[in-house]
Amino acid sequence: MAKLSLDALKIINLIKLTGSFSTTARLMNKTPSAISYRVICLERNLGVKLFDRNGPLISLTKEGENIATEGEWILKAIDNLECKLMIKNPRNPVFNLGVSESFSINLLGRSLHDFSVKYPKIKIKINKMKDGSEWGDLESSKLDFVISNISCPSQVDVKSKFIGENKLIFCAAPEYIERNHKKIWCQKDAEDELLAIITNSSLDSHVRYDITQLKIKNKILVNDFFTQFSLLEEGYGIGIVPMLAVKKQLDNQTLSIVDLGYELGREPVWVGWENRNPSRYKSWWIEELDKLKIAIQFDEQDAVQ
Repeated sequence: MAKLSLDALKIINLIKLTGSFSTTARLMNKTPSAISYRVICLERNLGVKLFDRNGPLISLTKEGENIATEGEWILKAIDNLECKLMIKNPRNPVFNLGVSESFSINLLGRSLHDFSVKYPKIKIKINKMKDGSEWGDLESSKLDFVISNISCPSQVDVKSKFIGENKLIFCAAPEYIERNHKKIWCQKDAEDELLAIITNSSLDSHVRYDITQLKIKNKILVNDFFTQFSLLEEGYGIGIVPMLAVKKQLDNQTLSIVDLGYELGREPVWVGWENRNPSRYKSWWIEELDKLKIAIQFDEQDAVQ
C-alpha cells in the first residue's frame, strides 16, 4: 500500500503555501486536529520529519521540502488533466487564482475559506506565478483572477487595479547580523567578506532595487524565494525581501530586519480579472479587494511591531 496518497500530497502542498495547519484545514473542509493527526501518521509511515513546529509557526524540513517539490509536479499534472476533462464536463468548474511568487498567501486564508463555503462545488486552484506571465494567462483565460507584484502591460486586454504596497527590507539571520555587525553598519571590509543572497525573480527586474549601497561584492543568485529564505535563515548572508513574504520568519525570529536608516522601496500589489466571461465567482473576488487592501496595510504595520 502506498505511503503517499494524493490527499497527503495536497495537505503537504497547502501547508507549504499557507504555513498553517488551521488554514489548510479550512481549505480542505477538515478540522485542524484531523490535519495534525494526518501529518503525524505521514511522518511515522515515511520515517521522516516533514515540518518544524514552533507554536503556531510551521516550516518545512529539508525532507518535507523535497517531498513537497516532487508532489507539486504530480498535483500539477493531475490538475492539467482534470482541466482538460473539465472542458468536456463543465459541471465541475475550476477557479484558477494566479498569485505572484513573493505575495504572502496567508493574506488570502480567510478569503479562500469564505469562497469555499459560499461555492462548495467550485474547485480553487492556486497558481504561484513568476516573471509576469500571469497577465498573459489571464487574458487567454487560463487564469480567472490575478494578484501580482507587476502592473498589467498596456497591450494586455484585462481589468486591473492597484490595491497596496509590500515594503522591501534588508534581512538576515540574527546570528549573521551579530557576527557581522561592524561590517554591515560601518562598512569596514564589507566589500570582500559580506555575502548577498539575491533571488532571480520578477522582483529584481520590476522593482529594480540593488544591494550596491552595502558595497557587497560577493553574491549568490538563486531562482526562487524559498531557496533565498532558507539560505538567509541558515545564516549564510544578507538579502532584500518583501516584508510580508517573511512575516512568519520575522515573528519566529529566524530572520531579523537590518535597519540601515533608509527605505529600499516598495513592491506594488495589483489585482486583475478579465470581463469577457463574467461570472459570479469573479464578482465575489472583486468585492474582496477592499478587504484585501486593509489586510495588506494591517499586516505591514503588524510586521514592523
